[in-house]
Amino acid sequence: MDRVTAGILKEWVRNYGADLPDEATEFEHFVNFIVLSRQHEQQFSVEDHSCGGRGALGIDGFALSVNGELVSDAEELDDALGSATQIEASITFVQSKTSPGYNLGEFSVFADTCVAMLTSDTAPHPALVEQHAMVQALFDASPRFRSNPTCRLYYVSTGNWMSPAPFMSKIDDTQTRLEDTNLLSKIDVNVWGAR
Repeated sequence: MDRVTAGILKEWVRNYGADLPDEATEFEHFVNFIVLSRQHEQQFSVEDHSCGGRGALGIDGFALSVNGELVSDAEELDDALGSATQIEASITFVQSKTSPGYNLGEFSVFADTCVAMLTSDTAPHPALVEQHAMVQALFDASPRFRSNPTCRLYYVSTGNWMSPAPFMSKIDDTQTRLEDTNLLSKIDVNVWGAR
């Protein structure tokens, strides 16, 4: 991790008051905070949307919003769905790496886990059971969708993103696989780096 990113992360951890076990977990929470802050103006607890520290394979952050409001658990989702006559929803998945490189294998695991979260009847990992159940509950309410949910994937590293061809091919493949589910109205696959 470069010194600028490390300094920003250290400042965020101090201001946020996070008591996290290591730099990798701090970075996961930091990235989840940045991603969700760009999408939602409401205050939220980043812990409610961070799942990487529990050993979740492929996904460090998960967020579901209904009619513009983040929901942090199944109970909040039930409340949001129960009171809505029409539903606009978005689903966000995040994977973050403190390493300066971009590992195609790790991105592939992330992409495959995201697809499985949306299409599989069972959670792709024991640490993602609650998040998977939330996705299932959302789609059970599909008769009230104004349009199908949007989906955003964020793969974040501390390196410099140079758009290598194999990565771009996997991004295109992931986009196509998600489009072919006919579950989503819009799909954004984002890869971020230090620059």
